[in-house]
Amino acid sequence: MDSLTFLIKSHISMLPESERKIADYILKKRRQVVYMNIIELAERSKSSQSAVVRLCKSLGVPGFQELKIMLARDVFSDNSEGTEIVEDQNPHLQSLEIIDNVIKSLFESIEDLHTSIDITMLESAASLIENAVYIHLFGLGTSSIVALDFYHKLNRLGYRCSYIQDLHLQLSASCALGVGTVGIFVSYSGETKEIIRAARQVLSGGGKIISLTKKGVNSLSNIADVRLTVPVSESMMRQGASSSRIAQLAIVDMIFSLLVNRNQENSAIMLEKTLQITKA
Repeated sequence: MDSLTFLIKSHISMLPESERKIADYILKKRRQVVYMNIIELAERSKSSQSAVVRLCKSLGVPGFQELKIMLARDVFSDNSEGTEIVEDQNPHLQSLEIIDNVIKSLFESIEDLHTSIDITMLESAASLIENAVYIHLFGLGTSSIVALDFYHKLNRLGYRCSYIQDLHLQLSASCALGVGTVGIFVSYSGETKEIIRAARQVLSGGGKIISLTKKGVNSLSNIADVRLTVPVSESMMRQGASSSRIAQLAIVDMIFSLLVNRNQENSAIMLEKTLQITKA
């Protein structure tokens, strides 16, 4: 089976404008497109479903599902992952270009999040947190930054919660969570084995699980009671994971705002108290 990336690049100059817009979007957002349906691709590429179908025909691909299969082969094959150049690691870029690329990537990450957000899951997460007798947050590496921010916000609102960065202490904490408690697990890949082990322990004790991972199938979201996701925005090998981190922090802010809105009087009191004591 041919490479879809190669097919698009070899045909793109001959495509009508409506199809070229989709082709350009696929080349720029290959990983995200793997997880999209035809409606999402049409909307995000500012085109139409019929144009997506016509693009498939122009490329000699039987249909949209076959196009995604070919794209997945490109994205997840060893050659694709090994040879792809991350824009901000290109040695020929000037400093201003690197900065512009980072800012562009962050803007695109938030735009993608806005179009793919699951309101029902956000509200379900807020409800679980609101009714929990105790909450513990879990996250390692870059995800620990998001988990710590989540803990900070919940703590300011007066929720009984905790977060510990040490791996072994996180695993130990999972053993103490039972009925009425909630474990919030942050892992972009959704495949970090220690996080999954802790999540299974919480479930076995009768606790509930909220996961925050990338969009798509992964081991952590598969076992979660509430699944929060961010768009697939970068290679797993990328240093810094800036786009996914910003999107995850945005999810945390959304839940924080939902919780504040649900209990405005108490939230205002707690926020004022924590503000005053930290200013002293």
